[in-house]
Amino acid sequence: MKIIHRYLLFILLCQVTTDILCQNEGYYRRETFDLNLMKVFDILEHSPGEYISYMQGRIAYSDTTGNQINYLGTYSDAGEATLVDTIDFGDFSIAFRPDMVRYANNYYCYSGGTGNTNHVVKYNSESNETTLYYKFEDYGSWRRINSIDLIDEDRVATLFIAEFPDRYEEYILITDSIAVQDSIHIELDEKFAFTDVDKVLYSLESNSLYVLGAVAEVFGPDSFVRTFVHEYALDGTLLWEYMTPDNSYQFRPDDFFIEGDRICVAGTKYNTLIGNVILIDKSTSTMVWDREFTPKDVEGGNLSGTFYDIIKSIEGDGYILAGSMFSQVDYRSVGTLTKLSNQGDSIWMRSYALTTTPNDRNNINSIDYTSDGGYICTGPHNTLGEVLPKDSLAFGSFMLKVNSQGLLGVISDTEDTTVDTDIEIRLSPNPASDMLTIFQKTAGQVNYKIIDHQGQQMFTFSNIYGVHYSFHDVSTYPSGHYFLITQDDRGDITSLPFVVKH
Repeated sequence: MKIIHRYLLFILLCQVTTDILCQNEGYYRRETFDLNLMKVFDILEHSPGEYISYMQGRIAYSDTTGNQINYLGTYSDAGEATLVDTIDFGDFSIAFRPDMVRYANNYYCYSGGTGNTNHVVKYNSESNETTLYYKFEDYGSWRRINSIDLIDEDRVATLFIAEFPDRYEEYILITDSIAVQDSIHIELDEKFAFTDVDKVLYSLESNSLYVLGAVAEVFGPDSFVRTFVHEYALDGTLLWEYMTPDNSYQFRPDDFFIEGDRICVAGTKYNTLIGNVILIDKSTSTMVWDREFTPKDVEGGNLSGTFYDIIKSIEGDGYILAGSMFSQVDYRSVGTLTKLSNQGDSIWMRSYALTTTPNDRNNINSIDYTSDGGYICTGPHNTLGEVLPKDSLAFGSFMLKVNSQGLLGVISDTEDTTVDTDIEIRLSPNPASDMLTIFQKTAGQVNYKIIDHQGQQMFTFSNIYGVHYSFHDVSTYPSGHYFLITQDDRGDITSLPFVVKH
């Protein structure tokens, strides 16, 4: 295996102090794995400080024959990024909603391929070998896999959509490495013109399968989107079903977490494009609470957003949601992590952006636990704010590691600069040579401006996302003294000095 590169563009290493659960260093780094037009979809820890990543991209931007294909890679806390295998089944060998699941040292993912084929692939992290687990060929003229989960080491539940001449059909296919053992048809009311199945989860506690999806009676902007959850026995018997109310409540799901009779669903309020979370009580088939994240939750700005991934908090006292917020002011998105209590109350919300240029995209699509008590996250980072070729510079992903509070911790062992006002701002490192980190600790809108010692403006941007990490490249600044000028929403102005030293 070839180590592709180490300590890439936009690296930030953050040393966490012993008063924050004694966790290891956090970081926020941009990564491409030397691929073009790439993005990482999922990441899972396989040993302390070591991770498996599932991504798509192409070796060369000019490669229009191979198109986008899937790759498996390893990543480490030390910044080592390695491609371990290519998941290539022909043209457009990509997955619709790529994710991974694991059992011991085996990692399962899925991919499309030439001729509308679909494949489940198994990777063993000990032997570093990738094998084709199962190939689907016999379901309809067009087909795709939307999700998979493991029942045990020998059986995979695959959420499958197939097209026939007069209809679409949704299935859960239970397979081993040889054949389909069981086929569960997901039956939905014929009045729904639009149906989509998003996720399948196996519950060891109930030995059953849960399916999450959305339906609408009409297509288009006037459609009324509702969320459903079904529970099936492994023999295909429908055990329980729930659908959001038939009223003005519109909710489009992306992921869910099951804990006994509590089913927490994360997604988007369809009519307002705002991140939304609901909790369903299976025992009563009722919605216990719903939490809509409106602009008032992240003060200032005209925002929309969504949640892509949900897990239980590492302390067990709530849920962690991964997603993004999008500003219709500067058309820039930031990645977000949000913690909700078990009662649906917001405990904290953090946002992260590698760049602050208008139109840049920073989204968090995937989150997993780390063995040192924190979280590892990934998602796409596209620098579209400037006129750039569509190569690896413009299209990449980031690797984000935080502690249990969503923080990177003390940013470096060099001196930092802090200003204590109603909104706390911290700069680090100081002096800086490559990347200057600006940490806004308290929620509130702040306008930022960097000037040199002669008063010449070097850069300006606004943060409207509350508790937030921003990263600014000063590698092209001449060595010397600079000031970060901040102005909060009350008009209070502060000045933070820092030094650029090369």
